[in-house]
Amino acid sequence: MKNYAKKYLSLFVAVLMAVTMLIPTAVFAEDNKVFKDDAVSVTVTPDSVTAGSKSVVKVTTVIKDAEHFDNKAQDAYTVTAPEGFTAKDAVSYDLESHTYTSSYELAENATAGVKPFTVAIKSNVSNGDNSSFETVTKTVNVTVVSSDASKTGGHFKADSAVYTTKGTNATNPAVVSSTNDPIDSLNGYAVSSADKDIASANIDDKGQLTITGGEKTGVTTITLKELAQNGKTSTCKVYNQANDNKFVVSSISLNPASYALETSGDKQTADLGVVVTAVDGSTIPADIAKDLVTVTSGDEKVFTVAGTKITAVSAGTSKVTVKYNKNDASYATATVTVTASKTNTPVTAIEIRDEKNNDAGEEVTAKKIGEQIKVIAAVKPYSATNKAVNWTSSNDAIASVAAAEDSNTDDDLYPATITVNGYGSATITATATDGSKVNDTIKVTLKGIELVKDSINANVGDEFPIPYTAYGVDDLVWNSNNSAVASVNEWTGKVTVNGYGVAVITGSYDNNNKKVEFTVYSKLNNGTAVYRVYNPNSGEHFYTTDKAEKDGLVKLGWNDEGIGWYGATEKDGVAVYRLYNANAGEHHYTTSASEKAMLVAAGWKDEGISFYAAKDKTSYPVYRNYNPNAFANNHNYSTNVAEYRTLLDAGWKDEGVAFYAVNPGTNG
Repeated sequence: MKNYAKKYLSLFVAVLMAVTMLIPTAVFAEDNKVFKDDAVSVTVTPDSVTAGSKSVVKVTTVIKDAEHFDNKAQDAYTVTAPEGFTAKDAVSYDLESHTYTSSYELAENATAGVKPFTVAIKSNVSNGDNSSFETVTKTVNVTVVSSDASKTGGHFKADSAVYTTKGTNATNPAVVSSTNDPIDSLNGYAVSSADKDIASANIDDKGQLTITGGEKTGVTTITLKELAQNGKTSTCKVYNQANDNKFVVSSISLNPASYALETSGDKQTADLGVVVTAVDGSTIPADIAKDLVTVTSGDEKVFTVAGTKITAVSAGTSKVTVKYNKNDASYATATVTVTASKTNTPVTAIEIRDEKNNDAGEEVTAKKIGEQIKVIAAVKPYSATNKAVNWTSSNDAIASVAAAEDSNTDDDLYPATITVNGYGSATITATATDGSKVNDTIKVTLKGIELVKDSINANVGDEFPIPYTAYGVDDLVWNSNNSAVASVNEWTGKVTVNGYGVAVITGSYDNNNKKVEFTVYSKLNNGTAVYRVYNPNSGEHFYTTDKAEKDGLVKLGWNDEGIGWYGATEKDGVAVYRLYNANAGEHHYTTSASEKAMLVAAGWKDEGISFYAAKDKTSYPVYRNYNPNAFANNHNYSTNVAEYRTLLDAGWKDEGVAFYAVNPGTNG
């Protein structure tokens, strides 16, 4: 027994010693796990490139916990580049900043998509066993955008919808560009379905979007997402009819439920108010619903049917029936009554009068913004069959008009209210709705001064005209309350910033009875003024920080548009390059070195750095628009959102944010 006891005791001691020897190693290994997720940061610049551009991206790894990493080890730092990128130079390491950098070039045949760079960096903490090394792994993405997608852009039309059946395909349905033109290619986009059993979606290698009806009847949502860094999305509803036993349509109704037609005139036809409701409770859009139903006439001697339109033939009463093509049990009916047309008496004259029913004249002068002017449209003759009028304004931003709610179509007087919304002139028109095109007009004018903006952060030495528009004012005089800070030419409104502080520039007009105020805030570090001038002959906007260059162009006939915005200093900013096309006579501005290189290769002249933009995003983005209809001088840069949107409405392309300003200028 004693021998057995000794044997087990020896075994226990051996195990205990082994465990004791392992304790320091376990503790040491635990102590090695000093790394947190933020011990290393990895960035890739730029984070979005265009396929076929041979762009170069730089991967930068900053070690924030440098004492635990061995920069001398051969395998301490590795970068795994994604498909389509090849190393351009060797990895470098900066001892002072503990930063690794390496560059990679995009292949010409690279495909669009989100591409991951993976960085692995190994610690130098070890107890002699390689298994105890810690490795931090980081992944950062770069987006490769198709060259076609970067030019066109695409999205689903607002409130768009598609109807499918099982196994049928719809190609590029309801997809348009930013100018609402059809899309040729959606390379650079991803598409997904909320329920693939109802409908699936796919973009092929040619950029064609296909939506396919699935095995399940119902409604789902297809989402289209741009892969570029802004990641815009749009959606489209899909109504899928998979079989004849379950129906995507739950009900059909008609609104209104009855129709009164006449055998001739503008009441001879009517569009049926067909309302088709889907199984999810949504209303199927009318352009789809019309293809899902069949409309029949109860008596074609009374009225006929074409699509969802009914046309009166002769006096009588009958029913119109609307049925769902996939299910005879889903239908709606409405009563149609046709009467013989009356003798039509057209409107021969309309006269706009004031609220006291006196002739209002050809023009009325408003006193202030927000003023409401009552008018009446008098229709002749009283016996006119349809005496109703339609009120319109040539410019709602200056004066809008609304008919009175108590307007009576059997009366010959139609009251309306004109609301003054801004300075300038607008024409108010009352037009007969009986097809006679008879009308009368009255001009509404509000004289005054409208400032583009009421203040600016400026620097000592800056000169600029106060940004305003005058409407019918010829006695405007400007004065400054503090010329030591900012003086002003009393007639031209040109401001010169002389010192630090605040100055209020006052414009007086209408025999000194009305005033506007423009405030100048002058302090250190407002940014560097970027002057903007305009060539009325070529249509070019030119931007420069060189006041002498700006003044020289103004002397040559260019329009001085003040300060476009305030940029950064060389120390704190991002370089904005200026290039010149001698053949077209235009300048171009970009922060992109690759875009600059491409234009220089195409024959543009590199004019160096024009100014500096803010290094970080600010509250003042400088938007870039492109005019596809102009041969040259077809780019515009502005911090003014209203100007940017006006150009979009006029057909210019949206090229997003070019760079960021430190402060807006006089027209921003």
